[in-house]
Amino acid sequence: MKVRLVFAVLLIAVLLPVQWGAPAHAQPPETPLIILSGYDVFLASPQDGTLTPLVMDRHVLGIALSPDGARLAYTAWAPISIEAVERTGGIGGGPLPADIHVLDLGTGTDTLIAAQPEDARFMVDGGPDSALLRSKPTWSPDGTQLAWTEIHYPSSAQETNRLMVYDFDTGNARVVATHLPERAYVGGPQDVVWGAGGLAVLAVTYRETGTGTEFMRGVEVYDPVSGVILAEAYYSDEAEQPQRPVDFAWMTLDGQAYVGMLFGDGQWRLLDPATGQVIHTPNSAELYSPLVPGGVVLALTFDPDDDNFYRNRIWTPLPDGLPLPYNEPMVVIAPDGQAMAFPQDGSVVLYRDGVVIATVPMAGYISSVVWGPTAWRIAGEGSVAETPDTTTACPGTLPSRLVAGGMAQVIPDTSANNMRATPGTAGDMVVQILPGEPFPVVDGPVCADGYAWWQVQYGGTTGWTAEGDSSSYWLEPVN
Repeated sequence: MKVRLVFAVLLIAVLLPVQWGAPAHAQPPETPLIILSGYDVFLASPQDGTLTPLVMDRHVLGIALSPDGARLAYTAWAPISIEAVERTGGIGGGPLPADIHVLDLGTGTDTLIAAQPEDARFMVDGGPDSALLRSKPTWSPDGTQLAWTEIHYPSSAQETNRLMVYDFDTGNARVVATHLPERAYVGGPQDVVWGAGGLAVLAVTYRETGTGTEFMRGVEVYDPVSGVILAEAYYSDEAEQPQRPVDFAWMTLDGQAYVGMLFGDGQWRLLDPATGQVIHTPNSAELYSPLVPGGVVLALTFDPDDDNFYRNRIWTPLPDGLPLPYNEPMVVIAPDGQAMAFPQDGSVVLYRDGVVIATVPMAGYISSVVWGPTAWRIAGEGSVAETPDTTTACPGTLPSRLVAGGMAQVIPDTSANNMRATPGTAGDMVVQILPGEPFPVVDGPVCADGYAWWQVQYGGTTGWTAEGDSSSYWLEPVN
């Protein structure tokens, strides 16, 4: 398949040249929308809905606009995936090998920043498959870096299940963390969102609990420099809908950044990346433009008479108070902060001052719309702290005192603790952890062989160590 990349000169007139990481400024209201429809990317004029092709025939999977509005990062099928589909007539059953590109909207320059390895193979005779699956990219808040997750196919080896960051100043990508939570069901990379508090990996995974393996949804926040887990929160997906999260987003409360977790009862809980504490807030979340904080604000509420969570969302533009005639979460705000757009019945509808100003019909399924940058905030005060549960214990052990994302040490004036490659006494011994030397706790606990095992980082190595036995602790938490 011949790949076409079409640059729309329309953008030259509406986007001023900017430097990497330059602060965002309000853009002219005529800035076009960017729409991902049917795996192709288009520009749409907010005046009359005229469509201009932007990226075609690359099977684009996800798009992300830089904070300054000057660049579009996107994940698309790798050439080996396109060739395999052409050769076989179609492939089903999960994600395919993908690359990551960055398109400069001012010059039309398309840069491939994450390609497949030179020895990558996919669906060809003469050897096994070997390729990388990648998530949708996410921009750093200052626009100087880009992050994504990736995992090797078909091995799904945990050392290849990693969090990556690309630095535009150096032109290099680096591994931030490995052994990310394994994705349940179809496998593939986990979603990641970059916020002021770190990199939030949104996990749908299986985890070991005190009663066995359980399917869970949650979030892990990573430090973008060290790769240390700063905080995490997991909830059983088998719980009743009101007790499990269905959406995640970075948001602020009183100027502090939290990972917002939207639960099935329409309430938000906020994970503090600095402390690991979960805050329950009865107040509503608001979507707004950080370029024009006093412009259009969208309050997200719920229809109490509709018990289907995925249909009962109600977006209410403030201050006019007129509910939007659509209840999906894909609503975007114009760079001037005065208009909004949302998909409806196969079109993208542009809405200003309570009036539809344009309708853009799309031939393919609309999977993403971007316009200006948006952010979330919690309205008002009134949040209360929700104490984390630290009373869990593995069978035959004392209650665990450690928390994933926290710090710990071997209790001073005791013997060194063994670190093993895998949780359990059969795991290969990696190193001994000396008493009194603090180390990060990455994950856990995993119950095995009568011990509670925690994944830790010590001396540049990651492994598993036991917290104690039935009568005494060997490890203790450290502030």
